[in-house]
Amino acid sequence: MPDYVLIVDDDEDLMEIVSERLKSRDMNVDTVGNVEEALLWIAKKHYDAIILDFLMPGMDGFESIRSIRKQQPDIRILLVTGHMLADNGREAIRMGADVVLEKPADLEVLAKSIRPFE
Repeated sequence: MPDYVLIVDDDEDLMEIVSERLKSRDMNVDTVGNVEEALLWIAKKHYDAIILDFLMPGMDGFESIRSIRKQQPDIRILLVTGHMLADNGREAIRMGADVVLEKPADLEVLAKSIRPFE
């Protein structure tokens, strides 16, 4: 059974690369450029995982995690960033992120984080 993944990132080129690579692994992938749009998609569709950029215009990473958890408490949140401090990473995990990864995230690590029991 394929996994349903939502990628939320304002870097369209990176988002497209990750999307295509995950699709090649039989995952169904949607992409959006901001958290506000992601929350609209999450309200309409169930996702197994969300790959979320920590630093984007609008809602910050912490607020994003809270909002996503309210709508889909069981979704796996993979937080990716190029500018994460250790304290922020620990706080993100405490707030509900399942995994915190540095950009560019390794595709194998992403896939294993989406499907942790394979």
